Amino acid sequence: MASGVAGLVLLGGADGSTGPAPLLGIGYPLLSAAGYAGVTLLGRSSGRKNAGGASEATVTGFAVGTVCLLPSALLEGLLPGMERPAWTLGLMLYLGAVPTALAYTLFFAGLGVVRATTACVVALVEPLTAAVVGILVFGERLNAIVLTGAALLLSAVLFLSADEGIGRAASRRASGPGADHAQRVSRPVTPTKADGRAPRAGRATAVGGRTSPANGTTAINEWL
Repeated sequence: MASGVAGLVLLGGADGSTGPAPLLGIGYPLLSAAGYAGVTLLGRSSGRKNAGGASEATVTGFAVGTVCLLPSALLEGLLPGMERPAWTLGLMLYLGAVPTALAYTLFFAGLGVVRATTACVVALVEPLTAAVVGILVFGERLNAIVLTGAALLLSAVLFLSADEGIGRAASRRASGPGADHAQRVSRPVTPTKADGRAPRAGRATAVGGRTSPANGTTAINEWL
């Protein structure tokens, strides 16, 4: 997480310039990040409880966002400019289908199989992608700061992905066939006679051709 945040800071301040209100420019994204973290945690919790919980959380989040943005939309105008209607409608369909519906569906599907921390850090690839697009399309400068920030972000993603893989492998080993066998072996078992009655204390019990004390634990463990 420290590597990811450091890379994000370097990418954000790569050109060394600031806007007219840098404190607000930092404060608003931090507020947005807090809301995003809350949506992520609620989505993961809802997804664990029921299969459609993450989708419900997404729909609720967009509904709240729509209400919050409605005053600004009323001031600017609800309908977009239609000088180029085909381009405008195509762009609206793309924004609604790809970076919204598809992206959030994949994101919450990923939350069902990885930790919330991993999902959020992997999502930091988004500003890295923006930096690459800025360099390739808008002619922004590629310097040592951008490269260092990109390397830190990618290392955070790779290390967390590797950690998830190690955790899954350990879980599979722990829940494999050997785990059940080990649990049976470690559980004390009281032997019984052929007629179903437990042997009386102080008498030896023959198990697997061996003679053991009355509790029979050692011989049964060897037999298992």
